[in-house]
Amino acid sequence: MLVPALLQPARVWFDGDVAKTRDELVLGALEATVDDFKERSWRDMQKVIFSHPLAITEAVKARFNIGPFDRAGYAQTVMSMSGRRPDAVVGASFSAVFDAANWDRSIAQNPPGQSELPDSPHVADLGKLWAAGEYFLLSFSEREVAANAHTTLMLVPGK
Repeated sequence: MLVPALLQPARVWFDGDVAKTRDELVLGALEATVDDFKERSWRDMQKVIFSHPLAITEAVKARFNIGPFDRAGYAQTVMSMSGRRPDAVVGASFSAVFDAANWDRSIAQNPPGQSELPDSPHVADLGKLWAAGEYFLLSFSEREVAANAHTTLMLVPGK
């Protein structure tokens, strides 16, 4: 619908001199795009933020959102992100390499962190590793889990 409206401008879409109005609209849109690109550097456009669904005000965004992280590339880049940056909505975030000979040597990436509590030191710790392309060790055995646990949460059913 858009292409025919631009190729054959009509009064249903444009006022006055329809060709002139169409041209002004297209040129204005191109000018705004160029101006936007000039204002933001390519590096700024490559940033990614893990946006929390409740982050609707600037104060809540500062508390709950994780990032921004640099993320280079384009749609065909390994681990690419898509969507209007920095709030890309689709992309690779989890990856793992499992060592079946010794499960405790397995490694993974899983941003942004291991906690959903905004005051936790682990709410964003894994995001930095992910952005750097680094992995963390996955502890599988009871011995390794106990050796690497920062805290333990015990869930006890009520009586």
